[in-house]
Amino acid sequence: MADDHREPWQFLAYVVASVVLNVVIGIGVALAIGIAAVVLLIPFGVLGGLGFLLLSTVEPLGAGLLVVAGVLFGLSCSSPPRSCRCPRCRTSGTTRCSCSATPSPRWT
Repeated sequence: MADDHREPWQFLAYVVASVVLNVVIGIGVALAIGIAAVVLLIPFGVLGGLGFLLLSTVEPLGAGLLVVAGVLFGLSCSSPPRSCRCPRCRTSGTTRCSCSATPSPRWT
């Protein structure tokens, strides 16, 4: 069995550094998610508000605007189909590699 000759303060420094890094990374992830939500939701909130206002005054126009806002929001949240770049099969336009039943790790 090897003796660990580290001082107790070194372990404390590792714990403190780990906690600080976890907090900083957590704040960064929360900020990124918040910014992405604001960027996506503000335009659609404005369109939805206008659609609701128009829905209560001119129903066909309001309903049309709500449908357009919904379609645009759906398109902005969906991702394009990914293609497999597996060197064995070079399958394009599919989400699964044709040479195995599991998804390929090489998504583009």
